Order: sequence, then C-alpha cells, then structure tokens
Amino acid sequence: MSKIILFVCLLIFNIISYSQKLMNHKAPLHHDSHIRSSHSIKFPWGIFFGVGSNSYYGDLSGFRHSFKAINYQFTAGVSYRFNKRFATQVSYRILRLRASDEESSIESIGRKKRNLSFASMVHEFGICGTFDLFNFDFRRTPDYSHATGFFPYLLAGVGVINYNPTAEFEGQNYDLRSLKTSREKQQGLTYSSWAGYYTYGVGGKIKVSSFICFGMELTYTNTLTDYLDDVGSGTHYPTNNNDPNFVNTIEGHLADRSLESPLNTSRREDGGLRSFDIKGGRNDGYFAITLKIDYAFNSWGNIFNEKASHFRRRDTPFHKH
Repeated sequence: MSKIILFVCLLIFNIISYSQKLMNHKAPLHHDSHIRSSHSIKFPWGIFFGVGSNSYYGDLSGFRHSFKAINYQFTAGVSYRFNKRFATQVSYRILRLRASDEESSIESIGRKKRNLSFASMVHEFGICGTFDLFNFDFRRTPDYSHATGFFPYLLAGVGVINYNPTAEFEGQNYDLRSLKTSREKQQGLTYSSWAGYYTYGVGGKIKVSSFICFGMELTYTNTLTDYLDDVGSGTHYPTNNNDPNFVNTIEGHLADRSLESPLNTSRREDGGLRSFDIKGGRNDGYFAITLKIDYAFNSWGNIFNEKASHFRRRDTPFHKH
C-alpha cells in the first residue's frame, strides 16, 4: 500500500511540474520582448475587499418588502488565477442576520401570533471557485489597449460558519442556544455553533486598470443547519418539566413570546409545535449582494511594487525618443 501511495504522489508531482512548465512556456518574441505568451497570466495573485447586503431565509422569514429585511456584510480574501477562465479564492466574511415574526407580512397572521425573533452575527470561512465566461487577464492586449469591458462569471464554493442566535428581552440580549429555547418535546436539544455550507451564484467585473477591477456578486448560501434562527423544523415549545413557574423564567419567556403579541390572549400549548415547517429537511440560508474591489499582483514579494510602466508604449523597441 505504501508503494502505491508513493507512486501516486510522484505521479501527481510530475503532472503538476509538467503543467507549470506549460503555463510558463513563452511563445517566440516578435516585436516586443516584453510581450508574454498568451498562455501566461499576468498578476495571477489578488486580494479583494467587499461590502454588501444580505437577506435571511428560514423559519422566521416572512418580511414585508422593506429595508427591514436587509442586513449588512463585509468580506475580504485572497485569490489565485490558474488561467484566463478558472480562478479560486479563499475568503472571510462577517454578516448580520435577523428576523422577527412581528414584522411579517399581514398575510402571515400565524407568524405574528407566534411572535418570535432572533439576530445573529455570522462569521463565514470558505473557499470558492470561479469560471469566467470570457477570457480574462489583467495584462493589456498586444496592441497596448486596455482590454476593458464587462466580464461575467459563475462561482461555487464550500466552507464553514460560526453563528450564535440571540434575542432581546427587556432591553437585554440573551443567548438562545445556551438557554435551549428550541427543544424537542420531552427531551433536550442542543446544536453546534458551527455548521458547514455551500454557496453558488453569478458575478461580473469591470477592469479599470492593469491590476484593479470592480465587481459585483449575487450569491445564495445554503447552510447545513436549521438553527440559524434557533427554530428548527418540527421542533416544539419546551415543556414546563413539572415546574409551574417555568413560564416566568427567562427560558420560558424567550421560548414562547406569544403573549407579547396583541393578537393572542393565551400562551401556546405546552409542548406544541414551534415551527411551521413540520416536514423538516429545509435548512436555513441567505442571499447576498456584494460589491468588490480586486487588486492583482504578480507575487507576494512585490505586492505593492508592480510597475505599470512595463506596459507603456515607450517600452517597445519601436518607440522613438
């Protein structure tokens, strides 16, 4: 078995080495010794920053069409371009998710009576691949003009998130996960503050210089948890555990907030369904719009020392001084 593993490792190493030789191969020079082969990529590395908004989708989603459904996000990361079509990026994103039954549309009368709410800061760590629909390279074209225009691309990725749903009660925020406010009937339920996710979407970018471009991405992230909002599909209201004062505890108040709604005259049935999604299997997610700026460079050693003069017309041997 060890010999097989060694053989596979050597084979992979040889394939990678051969691929790098092909990518670094230079075509014969014609008029300008500075013009690289069309197979090489100028400025393959990049760093990017982005800001935007996101909308949560889950057991508590049901907003009216208003700005209350929009939350903010910030993202940053590093990218690497393999060729003119494929690239990858590693990113960190922080975003805020929130929802409230009280702000649901008038048609969602059942949600208004339930009267639950949550807010959570989500930290997202992921890796993503992109596929450009047209050839893209920061290098200028052979005639020294900027290859400007709109460059659309597709993207897909995976990663992990850290989240912690909270709710406000009498001016103070409480950690819903630690209070176990979402529990199955007659048994405790705990869930992790970490979860995996997969994401997909589309994007587009406009090159504004030889190493800077602006872009926008539209993505949907499907998490592998149903507890971003502390309300799992098919879960029940906690029972009082034979404690008549349970409804007066912090856990009891945050688990069942129906009496805070003017539409109700009594609390929910003890142990009744807390989620309207009784079939289960529908994890929470969020849709994001991100505005990005990308800065490309050739290597980490000279990240801020790229010389735009390398592309100037006066660098050609035909320039007359």
